[in-house]
Amino acid sequence: MNPVIDASPLIFLSKAGKLDLLQQVAAGMDVMVPVAVETEIQQYGEEDVTVQALAHWLVVVDTPPIPKVIQSYHLGAGESAVLTGAYLNPNTEAIIVRFSSTSLCRGFGYSSTRYPWISTDG
Repeated sequence: MNPVIDASPLIFLSKAGKLDLLQQVAAGMDVMVPVAVETEIQQYGEEDVTVQALAHWLVVVDTPPIPKVIQSYHLGAGESAVLTGAYLNPNTEAIIVRFSSTSLCRGFGYSSTRYPWISTDG
């Protein structure tokens, strides 16, 4: 399954010098970044390691219209775009770490065992 990733895990991994872990885990897959997430990351400037990863190996995809069920959680633009990408594309998993998502995951029928990319402890 191709992962779609939010800004927070990308920033955490890049600042720790561990983006290679994501590349290893997602070997052979496209790691997708919605435009909403790209916009958030680009605010750090061209010299930022996360911004550079966007240019070199991450796949930027359009931000889809956010379904009402996801809008109802009042998340940020990036989180909403990532969850929408996973919600609309059955062969995609979300990588999000920023918010406590236990009830959200239950609402979509996800579990941290079935969907290990989803962090339920924000």
